[in-house]
Amino acid sequence: MKDPFISETRARLRTWLATGYALFIVYASLSPFSGWRAQGMDFIEMLAVPLRLTYTAFDAALNLLSYLPFGLLVGLALRARFGAAASVIISLFLGVSLSASME
Repeated sequence: MKDPFISETRARLRTWLATGYALFIVYASLSPFSGWRAQGMDFIEMLAVPLRLTYTAFDAALNLLSYLPFGLLVGLALRARFGAAASVIISLFLGVSLSASME
């Protein structure tokens, strides 16, 4: 029989790891890396530019690789409280929400 303390401890660890990883994503998203330059465009002008000119395949791959561990940690943390399907749906929603808020 499983010891409830072990599963509760693992769920708590996964929750802390997911929270820490979310904070890391926020920090990395809000901290500019070196080499940034002004594009000479206002915010409204930048919104009018077609997405294919501003969003590259490298950006998409980097976002996927960055948010995949977050979704896995959130899904594992929620698995102790909810069923498998519910934890996948909630973790997907949280990942998309975090990604959209950082963009």
